[in-house]
Amino acid sequence: MARNTAVATLLYSEDYLPGVFTLGYQLQRLKGDRNIEILLLVSRDLYQDTLSELSIDVLRKLYTQIVVVDPIEGTAQNNENLKLLKRPELYFTLVKARLWELKYDQVLYLDGDTLPLSSDVFDLFEQVEVQHSEVAGAPDVGWPDMFNSGVLLLAPNVEMALRLKQFIKDNASLDGADQGILNQFFNANCDKGSTKHVEQRWIRLPFIYNVTMPSYGYESSPATTYFKQQIKLVHFIGESKPWRGWRGNETDYSSHWNEVFLDFQSEYGLSQYLEKLNLESSPSPWKESLEEYQQEPERVFPPFTQEQAEAKQLLRQQINHRPERVFPRTVEEEQKERRTVEQEMQQKVQLKKQDKPERVFPTKDEEEAEELARRNFKQKPERIFPGSEDKKEEEEDEQEEEILEVLEDSNSVEIKQGNARSSPMLGETHRRSSYVERVFPEDT
Repeated sequence: MARNTAVATLLYSEDYLPGVFTLGYQLQRLKGDRNIEILLLVSRDLYQDTLSELSIDVLRKLYTQIVVVDPIEGTAQNNENLKLLKRPELYFTLVKARLWELKYDQVLYLDGDTLPLSSDVFDLFEQVEVQHSEVAGAPDVGWPDMFNSGVLLLAPNVEMALRLKQFIKDNASLDGADQGILNQFFNANCDKGSTKHVEQRWIRLPFIYNVTMPSYGYESSPATTYFKQQIKLVHFIGESKPWRGWRGNETDYSSHWNEVFLDFQSEYGLSQYLEKLNLESSPSPWKESLEEYQQEPERVFPPFTQEQAEAKQLLRQQINHRPERVFPRTVEEEQKERRTVEQEMQQKVQLKKQDKPERVFPTKDEEEAEELARRNFKQKPERIFPGSEDKKEEEEDEQEEEILEVLEDSNSVEIKQGNARSSPMLGETHRRSSYVERVFPEDT
């Protein structure tokens, strides 16, 4: 083991305070009697203006030395690249360049959201020898030709520190943060010809020294199970952390982190001081933070005031609107729904106008017009009730039969008297009667 070694971490935001507490406590438990110092680099404004006295007191108990550092200014392009990551808070991570200013032979750097699982993590000091122009790191799961800067083994050197800071001022980080710029400086895969004056070299560490959670890919799940006994350290990457909205279950590594965090609270007797430390006192702070994280999503539009909410509710009642939603509608949704309601009301009005009962009988004017037309064309009036026309025809047929019977009787009398030819009137009647169409057949 190197003569003068240290494990260091960085605190640049109060949000990472639970992680830094847990990491420092875990390192103290795992290092045993090893002669290794545990360092904390903290930003000056956070240390002087934000952290409470109790937080600083606990940090001094967990870490051998607290080093207050100032940020390193990079190029303006870094902010644009950070927008691609959607992590603007990472601008301060460029301060990792100050690790090369420390007075140690070797430094193992660990991010505040990492959790060592065994003391084997300290074996790196013996197994890997790094020079001033070298850095050792595990491949990043997002782009394996680059190393993840959450776990780094390095050899501090003043000259190298000056070169690195100048490189940060002259070049934009490909991701806007420390991981991009360190790869551009030490990793030949990212060399575009601007760092030839530096003998940069990346020493590739096994992935088991920096297993990022969550991991994605075809082999992620089976490999995590297969290498479970060999994993030395896990790294909770991304915005969600075990103490803030981590989406995991009680069997994964976030549960392990939670157990260490609870042991830290118990051993240091911090249950009664958690409120002052801006932490929640509970048997399962990870569960409660997860529930709080899942409650209500961030609003894109600001919430309504009380007066606006009441006016909106009254308007909805007047237009017979659907009940109010939990989240407010956008302006486009409001206008669309208003147009829909107006169209429905117009359709109802049109239906009422068109909804007149159909007449079974014609109006008086229509009857008079129809009667007049029938008279002009010498038509018989249409009878309302059926059957009356048939009855009239029967009566006319009966009258015709009676006339025929009378005529027949008269003819028979004339014939008998021999006056058929002397009576022209009867003869004529006889001739006409032969042409009368009979409705009923003649009786035999």
